[in-house]
Amino acid sequence: MEYIFGYEPRYGEVLKVKDPTDVNLSEGQNIVERSYSDQIITDGFYVGKRIRSKEDSAGNKYAWYQITNHYRYTDKFTPGIKSTEIEITDLEIDNMEQEQCITDLEIEVMEIEQKLHPNNN
Repeated sequence: MEYIFGYEPRYGEVLKVKDPTDVNLSEGQNIVERSYSDQIITDGFYVGKRIRSKEDSAGNKYAWYQITNHYRYTDKFTPGIKSTEIEITDLEIDNMEQEQCITDLEIEVMEIEQKLHPNNN
């Protein structure tokens, strides 16, 4: 479902909802959370009456609602933490792979030294 918030002089703040199925929001409090790569947007609002609806030629259904008490919270911090965690994890994996390569190399050197000098234990 796609949510578009706006304003109409006759109704005040309105919400347009787009969906391939029939849209029917119930009256009362609603919370919508949308996640993007750089932020999470949370909208809270009360749905009033349904103003109108229509369907486009592609079969998408639209409905407009009068809303009140709309607030928006934008969280730009959490997505940054998640991407940082992934970057740190990837960096740690790279470091572990490099350390394993060094360990494998040290083992090979020790085996070669053992073959060259079998009596020096």
